Amino acid sequence: MSTRATNGAADATQDGLAAQGDAAEGAPRRRAQRWAPRNWRVRSRLLALIVIPTVAAVLLGGLRITENVQDTLTHERIETAATLGEAIVDLANELGRERLLTAAYIAESPNPANRSQQRRLELEEQQQVVDQAVNEVRTGALELGEPGTDLAGDRLSGMLTALDGLGAIRNEVADTRVTVLPAVTKYRQLTNTLIGFNETIAENTGDTALRESVRAMTALSKARDQLSYEAALMLHSLMRNTMSGGIQEAVESTRARYENEIQNFTASATVDQRKIYDDIFSGLEVNRMATMRLRVMMRVDTGQPLTGLTAGDAPADYLEVAGESLDRMQEVEAALSGEVRRQAADLKTGARGDALVDSGFILALLAAVLVMTLLVVRSMVGPLRALREGALRVAETELPRAIARMRESSAGPGEVRVAPVGVDSSDEIGEVARSFDEVHRVAVRLASDEAALRSNVNAMFVNLSRRSQTLVERQLRLIDGLEQSEQDSDRLGDLFQLDHLATRMRRNNENLLVLSGQDNARKWAQPIPLVDVLRGALSEVEQYERVNVRAPSHISVLGRPVNDVIHLVAELVENATSFSAHDTQVSVTARALESGEVMIEVSDSGIGMPPEEIEAANERLAKPPVIDVAVSRRMGLFVVGRLAARHGIQVRLRPAHNGGVTALVALPADLLISPVDSAAPPALGTGRGGVPDTYAEATAAFAANPAPSDPADVWQAPAAGDRPSWQRETPSGLPKR
Repeated sequence: MSTRATNGAADATQDGLAAQGDAAEGAPRRRAQRWAPRNWRVRSRLLALIVIPTVAAVLLGGLRITENVQDTLTHERIETAATLGEAIVDLANELGRERLLTAAYIAESPNPANRSQQRRLELEEQQQVVDQAVNEVRTGALELGEPGTDLAGDRLSGMLTALDGLGAIRNEVADTRVTVLPAVTKYRQLTNTLIGFNETIAENTGDTALRESVRAMTALSKARDQLSYEAALMLHSLMRNTMSGGIQEAVESTRARYENEIQNFTASATVDQRKIYDDIFSGLEVNRMATMRLRVMMRVDTGQPLTGLTAGDAPADYLEVAGESLDRMQEVEAALSGEVRRQAADLKTGARGDALVDSGFILALLAAVLVMTLLVVRSMVGPLRALREGALRVAETELPRAIARMRESSAGPGEVRVAPVGVDSSDEIGEVARSFDEVHRVAVRLASDEAALRSNVNAMFVNLSRRSQTLVERQLRLIDGLEQSEQDSDRLGDLFQLDHLATRMRRNNENLLVLSGQDNARKWAQPIPLVDVLRGALSEVEQYERVNVRAPSHISVLGRPVNDVIHLVAELVENATSFSAHDTQVSVTARALESGEVMIEVSDSGIGMPPEEIEAANERLAKPPVIDVAVSRRMGLFVVGRLAARHGIQVRLRPAHNGGVTALVALPADLLISPVDSAAPPALGTGRGGVPDTYAEATAAFAANPAPSDPADVWQAPAAGDRPSWQRETPSGLPKR
């Protein structure tokens, strides 16, 4: 292989790889361009413009709703915990009473066997009340759910565990020699776990008022527990009529813690809560309890007996006074715990209402955005779609029709009206529609001007061709006169060639008339045999001696289209002789078809045409194009198409079997006639060809047979004088012009 071939193969390989690379890179680029915002449809852009901020608003609103829902769940749990807190307050107070009775029960005797049955029954009765309260607390704890890992969960678990140890405390009191101080201390530890859970009720809320209410409630619960613890020790000492040093110390420290918790309550409680405390925890019984405590502690300090010195200093008196004070303290505590529960319920209701309001607002916002989006999209997409459809309708239908009408009628600009696009809005889309209407109007005006210009050009063609035709006719008459008087055969042959050239000039003028849309003025009044029509076409061809004609003799062509058929066949034969060798023959054959049509075939053995050119030529023959510069270069093909369209004749080209091109001309049945009787009109002329030899003879024959006013061809047997005569024939037997 040569170096040039090797390099060429390498270059081709590199070009192929480069093309593949470009194609591989082009696919992602096309996909990227498809997703580019500038390629989005208007609806997608509007949706993106509206959906993005809407989604952002929905997300923010969703966060707000989530927060409200979380607050609702939180305050619902707080409400449940507050309800449990009310049960815990009741349980703590009942445990305080059990502790008080336990201290009295232990005070009767260190030995459980020596204690009175009455005290034991009273204690057991109170224990049943406590057990019922414990069950209520456990039920409330179940409603609260499994304990979590937070502080509230830890204290709830610790409280339930401490309640499980209540039975052990009772058994120790009932069966052992336990002293009063350890026993009541264990009860205080249990109540402290209960109060510790209540301290976590408002742990997860951000409401300050609720937190302060819980703080005030738990401070009061601790104060009440300290007061109950003190009362148990005081009752035990009164029943024993003595107070040990340990109990005295415990009473004094308890009093200090009590006063501290009262201060905490006062600091956390609201004005209304302090008023409740002042209104309920006051009176003679409360003051008597404080007085009795001071008196007992003074007797302890002075070493006097604790009871029996004055009236009303018996243990029963203290038990009554202490019970009344503790009941009042429990009433205040219950009021505070109920208020805590109501506050939690109000917060839950408020959070739920906020969630519903926010949800409704977001749904309303979404609905409004959806409606507005649909309205805006419809207000834009609808006019845009109407504008697009109107533009396509104008481009594909209305404008071509208007141009066609103006070409046919040569209408001026004032005679053309433009229907506006169906967009009547005053926005930018409406402005675009009005601009398009103006473009449509200008296009129609330009088309109208072009049609007028084309009409003027056609008129120029007609005038020029008429003038030239007049000169050619005069030339033909002059040549005919010279032919009549010439005796020299050589000079007569030159005159015949000059006559033939003038005839071709006449056909060229007739081509100009066809281009301008004018009809041929030369028409025959009676049918002409088809063979004479074909020979008449040969008489207008320069190389007629190369043409062989075969046609049925019984078929005639109606008079009116005769000249156009002659003209059409002459153009095809002229084309066949021009594009084939001079030593080849061109055949013109005609045959009748079963449909009543006649098929004329003009075949040559020339250079032929490529298939794509044949297809393009057939397209131009079927639909003759508008006159332009290209038509002037292929005038014959355009004239054939125009003449065929004028009479409904079908003309097609196809490759010939022996090379070259075959033109098929299908004459419709309504242009033909087949005489069946012997009286049928004879062929035009008496010569072998049946076609006049000169233009003068043709003119005389035409004058003798004028075209009737009725557009239909009528078969009329002409008189003998109406028949044109042939005067000369060429040596080959073909007519001379």
